Amino acid sequence: MKVVKTYTNQFKAELDRALLESRGIFASVLDDHVNLTAGVFNTDLLAIRLVVDDKFYEEALKVLGEVPSE
Repeated sequence: MKVVKTYTNQFKAELDRALLESRGIFASVLDDHVNLTAGVFNTDLLAIRLVVDDKFYEEALKVLGEVPSE
């Protein structure tokens, strides 16, 4: 699994997950529990991760309009 994008907002992460899945790319949102701690910690330091299978990474980046970071 590869991280396609990171978020501080779970809703935005879920929207992008749904977009990818509508294009046939299975995606998962990891670390979505960080919103539970929003009042306790600085959420800028926490990241919600959107991940896809390695073989769909490049396609997922295109769908989300991201440029690969290498």
